[in-house]
Amino acid sequence: MSEIQVTEPRRGRPRIAGVDERILDVTLELLARVGYDAMSIAAVAAEAGVTKPTLYRRWESKEDLVTSAVSTLAATGPVASTSNVWDDLVGELESFHRAISRPEGMALVGNVLALEHRHPTLIELYRRKVASVRRSRIRSVLLQAQQLGAVAADADVETVINMMIGYYYSARVGGTPIDAEWPRRCVQLVRASIEDKRQT
Repeated sequence: MSEIQVTEPRRGRPRIAGVDERILDVTLELLARVGYDAMSIAAVAAEAGVTKPTLYRRWESKEDLVTSAVSTLAATGPVASTSNVWDDLVGELESFHRAISRPEGMALVGNVLALEHRHPTLIELYRRKVASVRRSRIRSVLLQAQQLGAVAADADVETVINMMIGYYYSARVGGTPIDAEWPRRCVQLVRASIEDKRQT
């Protein structure tokens, strides 16, 4: 696996309220619409209503821009921590839903996966800055639940994470309607299999 280089922001880079967010949103929209190869810095600048120099003052290259845009889909804020581990897991899945269900969310994931062999750095960045962040949050909740005795000590945490996140992708690909209650239904199914029965 090649080493990922993340460009650090340059000091003194001018900022205008809302411009960065608009550029990043446009970048995600174009990635979903035309794909990485067909997307250009000029097109991003035009759709965002800025000049190319304005964009280049913020991001040094197309890859730098795409990396920053993709990272906005990562989970933000503290990991949920309440007195109910199952509510915490529902909260994490609701947060995941908000990120992935944005108009370009699923299309972006598909585009990134399609680039795995031609642009391996991009998918590595996606896995490290988006997918791994989400998985780490869910893992943190499950491991804490094991320590508290709410989840069985022998529960396969990594498989549980795959099942929870995969629930959404499977439904989308299969054409099953996704409503606001799917996180709770998913957690209820998981709970039935991993809850420490000694606590019930």
